[in-house]
Amino acid sequence: MICLCGIALLVVTVLAAVLGSVDIPPGRVIRVALSSLGLAAVALVPESERLILVVVRFPRVLLIALVGGALA
Repeated sequence: MICLCGIALLVVTVLAAVLGSVDIPPGRVIRVALSSLGLAAVALVPESERLILVVVRFPRVLLIALVGGALA
């Protein structure tokens, strides 16, 4: 059950980062997330999309996940 919740959280996190006024494919979101953690190269992602994800969307998604966890 916990594993299923963890997988659901990852899927919802990627979806939340994908949605926005600028369309960014899920593959690029995952690539940027992995490169932010130092696990992958980010050579194939445009700089503008990387900045949108790192500066705007990832902090928003992280805050939403933390607030949701605190309310649960």
